[in-house]
Amino acid sequence: MTARHSDDFEATSDTPGYQRAFAIIEVADAIFPRMALPEWTVTLVVWLALLGFPIAIVLTWALEMTPEGVRRTAEAAPGELIEQHEQGWAFNIAYVMAFRGATNSAFEWLDKAVEYNDPGLAEIPVENLFANIHDDPRWLPFLESIGKSPEQLAAIEFEVTLPQ
Repeated sequence: MTARHSDDFEATSDTPGYQRAFAIIEVADAIFPRMALPEWTVTLVVWLALLGFPIAIVLTWALEMTPEGVRRTAEAAPGELIEQHEQGWAFNIAYVMAFRGATNSAFEWLDKAVEYNDPGLAEIPVENLFANIHDDPRWLPFLESIGKSPEQLAAIEFEVTLPQ
């Protein structure tokens, strides 16, 4: 078993934020007195690290690092689940993307749902999770392409004979 020395630490983009903050506090505690800085400067660094924590939490919740760069979490695809269930869940993935506001992804998955003949498409006229994309100019043409536009549904005639 080898001992871990403090010089083994290397801050990279994969290093968790709390470890970086701890390293900065340690450096401030060791160096600031030697630089003849007032004692309150180390306390200031600690407070700045504590104040930065909630901001970091919000940013990590809202954003995700991808090979293409920083993206909103709503647009970052949950890769492993999608790979395993793409054909069976295309409609479900589409409404999750629509609900989260990832409009382009929602329409891509709706196209895949049509390609895979997903049975969930039968529910699309009444599915409220697509409400975020109803104003998109692609919405009505998509509904028309699958025979589910309001005009197409309204044109269906029903002949009902009531029992006497």
